[in-house]
Amino acid sequence: MKKITLCIAFIISMLFQLPAFATQEDMSLYVSVQNDMTTRSQHMTFDVIATIDDKKAADKAVIVTNNGKNVPINWSDPAKTSYTVTLEAGINELVVTVQNGEHTMQETSYIDYEPAAIGEIIGHYVLSMDVAVAGLGHLVEPKILPIINGENAAHHVVRALTEENFAFYNTGDLNNNFYLGTVFGGNLQEKQEYAFPEAIVEAAIEHEFELRYDFEVEKGLGEFVFSGGSGWMYAVNNVFPNVGFADYYLQDGDVMRIQFTLNLGRDLGGGDPTMGIGDNFFNVVTKDVLTAEVARINSSDMSTVLLAHHELKAAYEQAYDVLLDVNPMQHDIDAATSALQHAYIKTLQHFIDNDEHRQYVQHEIQQLDVTLREQLTSLPRLHDESQRFEENMAQLPETITKANFLQVQQLRQQYDTMHIMARDFVYESTIQRLQAAEAQLLDDTVNSKPYTIFPAMTITNRQHPFTITFTNDVHTEQLANRFIVRTSTYDIVPTVATIIDNTVTIRPLYTSYRKGMTYILSITQQVHNTQQQQLIEPVQMTFIVK
Repeated sequence: MKKITLCIAFIISMLFQLPAFATQEDMSLYVSVQNDMTTRSQHMTFDVIATIDDKKAADKAVIVTNNGKNVPINWSDPAKTSYTVTLEAGINELVVTVQNGEHTMQETSYIDYEPAAIGEIIGHYVLSMDVAVAGLGHLVEPKILPIINGENAAHHVVRALTEENFAFYNTGDLNNNFYLGTVFGGNLQEKQEYAFPEAIVEAAIEHEFELRYDFEVEKGLGEFVFSGGSGWMYAVNNVFPNVGFADYYLQDGDVMRIQFTLNLGRDLGGGDPTMGIGDNFFNVVTKDVLTAEVARINSSDMSTVLLAHHELKAAYEQAYDVLLDVNPMQHDIDAATSALQHAYIKTLQHFIDNDEHRQYVQHEIQQLDVTLREQLTSLPRLHDESQRFEENMAQLPETITKANFLQVQQLRQQYDTMHIMARDFVYESTIQRLQAAEAQLLDDTVNSKPYTIFPAMTITNRQHPFTITFTNDVHTEQLANRFIVRTSTYDIVPTVATIIDNTVTIRPLYTSYRKGMTYILSITQQVHNTQQQQLIEPVQMTFIVK
């Protein structure tokens, strides 16, 4: 079986690590290097953004050294300056200093370089290539690819396009000033019709740029084909480099997204007024983690088998919809990412005991980050928890009456206290049936209540009990075990109830009520009065400890 050694957990952790950043009253310094990182690539491209009085500092005011040796500028523009450092074996001390008269600001990053042979695989990256702005989807689906030591990003892009049967026109060469001009062939032959998304059409009207509707896709996609600002751009870890592919060196865990733009990147999040390009059309979001999760599935030898599972297939398709949405909200991206991760580990669970796929599953478990791995190993317990709920729901009669109040309430309590991932195993139809039963009980509930509801109370003594006095003819001896006290986060507090006449006194059993905490008291079951079996609706009373 082919093994993909890339650890998706490493990709995700890299995406969330913070580069060096510092500020003073009149100065700021940002260096896009992860401190204390280890790399097997001898070359590293990074950005420096230094400001003085809210303006970009002159390049001569910024000094960059590695182990005491000057690092030359790769490219400078009005927004940032990029550098490419050649690392030395062992620990490298990368120091960036900005000077403003007598004042200085400095950031130091340490990079451990482990040399590798030229041509050796030194890591993996995620690649995708899309034309979402013209409704043409992906030319290159998100996938995991190896990083070859000694090769820059231009080599990697050309290799990937060639493997997908694309031809292309470029200026420069693989080692100098490589610019991706036009892409031909590949699956473009299948994408004869394009349709600009509504958000793009509206942006074109608002920002007054013209869209062309008379272009033949099979002729290739490149500069000026759909508009005057059309062309290919790329971002690495959600940052658009100011250098070409030939001057960029990928690191293990990078996510590189090559995207087609209709207006110099303003439709992709790559707009920048300081560059004379203008503001972005849409909110800037990051799709890197979601792209990496989709790539994990696409690059699996078991992708067809995995996607035969309905839930994973649905989450996977939703992920694609979000990836190709030109103006998504970040919370929608995050939700799609979470749904895909959960569906993936649930699908892996089906193969844990399968001899044919055990090696693959064991390998994939090691690639998960710690949180997802813990969730996967706990799936048997979570599945059992959901099955117990399904079995209890199966005992619920089709016709719901007041006599089923206790049963329905216990089912609701069981569901609400389940682990959030255990709920994922519960069938949607089962949840709908529980909700329908609750709605039926609500419709049939009697208006009279055999108790007095107190408003929110404040308790000044943390050991101080509180009481509830029942009216009418309630048999309070039946209430002793029918109270639940929870914290505001729904952690149950052990309680003891003392009954005198129609008054029930409730106090904590093992612990005191914590100062500043809000507690919720719930009556959870039905009671009987002397005349008839009468329903007690779920009553909640809040009290706060001062």
